[in-house]
Amino acid sequence: MRWLLGILLAILAVVTISVAALVYLVPDTAIERHILASAGRATNSKITTSGLPEITYFPVIDMTLRGVEIKPEGDPGTFAMKAREVKAQVSWLSILSQWTIDIGELKLVEPQLQLVKDRPERRAAVPSTPRRTLYKPLAVVVRQVGIEDGSIDGISDWRIKDINATVPASSPGSAMDVDVSFYLNAEKVTGNIKLQEVSALQSGSSIPLVANFAGASGKIDLDGTVSFAADPVFDGKVAVSTADIDAASRWLGLEVVPEYSGKPASLAGGVRYSADGIDFKEAVVVVADHHAKLDARVDTTGTTPIARDVAISGLDTNRLGLPKDVDLANLVARFDTLQAGAPVSAALSFDLNGEAVTGTANIPDLDLLTSADPAIAVPVKADFAVPGGKIAFDGKVSPATKNSDPEKQGEWSTEGRVSLKAQSARQMALWLGVELPQNEAFAS
Repeated sequence: MRWLLGILLAILAVVTISVAALVYLVPDTAIERHILASAGRATNSKITTSGLPEITYFPVIDMTLRGVEIKPEGDPGTFAMKAREVKAQVSWLSILSQWTIDIGELKLVEPQLQLVKDRPERRAAVPSTPRRTLYKPLAVVVRQVGIEDGSIDGISDWRIKDINATVPASSPGSAMDVDVSFYLNAEKVTGNIKLQEVSALQSGSSIPLVANFAGASGKIDLDGTVSFAADPVFDGKVAVSTADIDAASRWLGLEVVPEYSGKPASLAGGVRYSADGIDFKEAVVVVADHHAKLDARVDTTGTTPIARDVAISGLDTNRLGLPKDVDLANLVARFDTLQAGAPVSAALSFDLNGEAVTGTANIPDLDLLTSADPAIAVPVKADFAVPGGKIAFDGKVSPATKNSDPEKQGEWSTEGRVSLKAQSARQMALWLGVELPQNEAFAS
């Protein structure tokens, strides 16, 4: 048995010496080119490096590539990447037994992802010519990808930095489940992302997405589909909540409403996000003690957002500070456009004291409604069709939240001119709760 053991040891020594001689005779750059070419074919990308590789061979193969750049080839909507370093470790056992470069973890150090919005250049097709080789090329397998201190550009104006995650490798049609942490606009966020059919993103197709993110300023849950055909597009259900709407607005780069500073807020409903705007579909919005249902499209292509086709319903009218003897219900407000600094025209419908009322209300400047100054009364022109006739108002209104007298907080005040046009004086008086004399003049 001793001679058999000696033969085995001799064979192992010869194999080890032969492999060692082989790897030292083959330049590091040649091994690097083979790996980059294999990875490029697998990802439909062109992969280059700007620095010299560093490769050590014993006891395992440690490889570090520097200045790595990946440019996708094909349709827009994919991501280009630059990384300061890409590191990998390979066991000799997988090479000797399976002729495979089996990478346990491919670590990307400081990768910078950039959304490619234009169609990437395609390399001219070169007819392949069969070559006779003395050996079968090594296969490359990656078990997982580690991301260290990454960043993403090209998604809105958000600053997404210090991304850290471990992404398990998956087959082209399988799902991906990733825990991630990053900084969004200088605030740390942690969360989880679940994607189905990840490979479909490369062709710009929509794929199912479930994700949740939480930071100090708020929490976001997503359940829908996402695509990167040219710009990022999400379509599905969104739930957003914050304990302080002022702080959350600052965090996300939105307009701050000081009047609600320190107040909780949430939004839950259908949302479609794209580079040119956001669509809200039956989204329930809660701010402090107020809640409403919102349908709207917010156009973000200009210097300031413009809300179009806005419909607000489901308001809790008991929170509006109206007099106790006023019964207001089923309020629906529709706006063609809402824009900072621009006039506001609303089409209104509601039930007042049990009767249907429709009409319009006009305000000269949207900023008057969002002003935190309680001394500013809002100029209003309104016309309403009411039971028995029409009512018009031209004056100023101080809502309950803007009343400057501390003793009258919760009360509304109005000042202006009111005109009545009665088609049936008795019907209008009955609706208004006014008693008319019983004579022929007010018979109809």
